[in-house]
Amino acid sequence: MISSFSDAKPDLLVSELLNRESTWSVAEILQNLQVLKLDANLRVMGVRRFIDACFYFSLARWADDGALERYGEALTSHEISPSDFVRILLESEERTSGGDITLPGPYHYKFLFDVSL
Repeated sequence: MISSFSDAKPDLLVSELLNRESTWSVAEILQNLQVLKLDANLRVMGVRRFIDACFYFSLARWADDGALERYGEALTSHEISPSDFVRILLESEERTSGGDITLPGPYHYKFLFDVSL
């Protein structure tokens, strides 16, 4: 007799997968920074690309030369952690002056970080 999967209960239904929130609020991102695996992403991307990705993710723009230099030194010397860096950007006046907006979450196609690392 051929085995059937009809009795097996899936871990995740297709409808649940399709209904996952694809965007997160800034507060949700700050509460779930560990999900972003920022330390691993910094190692894989390198400092400059990581800083640019964080700026684009948080502020919808690329980092300027001054920010690349300042934050590059701070990240390289471990003065700040990758999570601290993202928190600084998300809590910056530039970000907060735009009101509470949503950003791409881990299930969004524009999400810039690899959470599988």
